[in-house]
Amino acid sequence: METGNVQDRINMMTDGDEEEIVRSVSSQNPLLVINAILQGTKRRIQDERYIEGLKSACNNSKIVAGVSVADLATGALDVLEIQKYTGDDEAIKHYTSPEIYDSV
Repeated sequence: METGNVQDRINMMTDGDEEEIVRSVSSQNPLLVINAILQGTKRRIQDERYIEGLKSACNNSKIVAGVSVADLATGALDVLEIQKYTGDDEAIKHYTSPEIYDSV
């Protein structure tokens, strides 16, 4: 079971708490997962636990505020140079731009 207020955990990630980012990328809460993907990719985290969480998130069908967890995770893996995206899905291609993560 996850503990802690969601907003507090998001604030921790925004403040650069790498352990919270690594923990949240595998959360059951899609809001935490999306924030972990954005913050972890912004910081170019290469921790194996984070990468595994990203890979799992590629199968997450949740959508929050119009953002697909799976599409964002797929784009993040490309930005981190873990797994190159070679498909033609425009939404995923959008998320392969490093500028998206750098601006959060």
